[in-house]
Amino acid sequence: MAEKHNQLGQRIRMERRCAGLTQQQLGERIGLTRCPAQRIGQWESGYRLPDPKRLVQIEQALDLTEGTLTAMREAADLKQ
Repeated sequence: MAEKHNQLGQRIRMERRCAGLTQQQLGERIGLTRCPAQRIGQWESGYRLPDPKRLVQIEQALDLTEGTLTAMREAADLKQ
């Protein structure tokens, strides 16, 4: 489970960095109001998984193909 969470987190980090965004900026783009950088950091480290709604927002904010991150989350959920 942790491995799949970490793979998703690493993908979010890679895509965010490629987009030239900080954790704070990505968090603000997807509407996080409380500690956006901390929440993004938790996702990127694999400590927590973003919910499916947030994954869609992240995909949109990073100009990713719809379902790219969602499929990774679903794979992580199946491994639990």
